[in-house]
Amino acid sequence: MKKFGFLVLITTVVTYAQAPPSGKSKSESEKITSAVQAGPNFVTRNATVLDWPTSPGGEYRVLRAGTNGWTCLPGFPRAHHDEPGCFDQVFLQFIKDSMAGRTPDVQSVGISYMYGGFWVANKSHAMGNW
Repeated sequence: MKKFGFLVLITTVVTYAQAPPSGKSKSESEKITSAVQAGPNFVTRNATVLDWPTSPGGEYRVLRAGTNGWTCLPGFPRAHHDEPGCFDQVFLQFIKDSMAGRTPDVQSVGISYMYGGFWVANKSHAMGNW
């Protein structure tokens, strides 16, 4: 009986850890805060901040207008972890095309910043410690 109880406990913990996050949406200010964590100040200070479209191929809603050619997005909704990013115009177009199911037509190198690194489950290897 102890083995069965332990198995149920382990199964519950693993299932809970893999369950999608709650349906609670972030506020606009929380999304902006998330987005600007992704890059250095010279990028985020005057970057446009967009929100993800509500459907594939949909419009990206402007949360904050910017002037420096960079665009930041908060972590993807319903993801298990927050992965915000800041993108130049080339990389942003690549993301938009990919998310809409179109084949991206990349003609030059695009640059992105994703400083958060929140997706790294075990951050010790990020420091060279395997």
